[in-house]
Amino acid sequence: MNRKNRAALGLLGTLLIGAAAIAVFAGSDQGAGEKAASVKEVTLTGTLICVGCDLKSRYQAKAQCSVYGHDHGLKTADGKIYTFLRNDRSKDLIGGKTSADGGGSDRGAGEELHGEKVQVTGKVLPKTQIIDVKDYKVVK
Repeated sequence: MNRKNRAALGLLGTLLIGAAAIAVFAGSDQGAGEKAASVKEVTLTGTLICVGCDLKSRYQAKAQCSVYGHDHGLKTADGKIYTFLRNDRSKDLIGGKTSADGGGSDRGAGEELHGEKVQVTGKVLPKTQIIDVKDYKVVK
């Protein structure tokens, strides 16, 4: 095989590998809309906790909440900790305090939510413990 033929064969091989990679990646998104539609809305109840502080006290994790701030999550009765997808509906929960408009709760502006029992409605995203929050309320 001469030099030109080897170069052409090498180029053809590169093109085939590239086409196969594109097909694999393009195929991985097929049905994504179907998957999104199948995520059901749930309501979870638990205590709003600082995830870093909780993990630091239980597992000696190297959380630095005093430096970076507290990020809150929902700790359910079975001990699971769910975090929140960061958006307008979850900002009060993540910050542990109601916003200026009172947020999604029935409380006034600037009230503490840390340590409160809350009921969160939203979608737990597949293969995660992340809640895409629709609404929440403080429960007694």
